[in-house]
Amino acid sequence: MPKRHWGDCAWLATIALFAAGCGQSPTEHQYSVLSGKVLSCDAEIGELNVLVSGAARGRPRLDRVHCVINQDSEVYVNDRFASLREVRVDDAVELIGYREPDRRLESFVVRFAYFRQPLPPASVPSIFSDPPPTTSSAPAEPPE
Repeated sequence: MPKRHWGDCAWLATIALFAAGCGQSPTEHQYSVLSGKVLSCDAEIGELNVLVSGAARGRPRLDRVHCVINQDSEVYVNDRFASLREVRVDDAVELIGYREPDRRLESFVVRFAYFRQPLPPASVPSIFSDPPPTTSSAPAEPPE
C-alpha cells in the first residue's frame, strides 16, 4: 500500500476513536427518588429492602424494592451522618439512586439515604419536675 493510504487510515482511526469517546458514558445513570419504609436491613453486606409508597410510572402504588448500599453511598439518620447499622425496621426512608442496568439483579443502587427514626421523648430537667423548696414567710430574727 502506498504511504499516503496508511496515513489516511491512521487519520480516520484517530477521528473514529475520538468520536466514540464523545458519546454518552456507560456509567451515567438515570437517578430517581424513592420513599417508603424499611422492611429489612443487612448492614454487613449493605442490603436493604424497602416498601416503596407512592405511585410512579411503571410501578404499582406499593412495591418492595431491593437496595444496595455501597462505599459510595451516604447514609443519614435524623440529619446525622450514620452507619447502616443504626437503621431499624419500620424507619421511614428517602433514597436517591438508580436502577442497576443489569436487569437480572433488579437492584436499586443508593447514593443518598435519609432515614427518619422517632426521637425519644424529651427529658424534663429536675428543676421543673420537683416542687420548689418551701421558704418561711416569717421575718428572720436579727442576730444577737
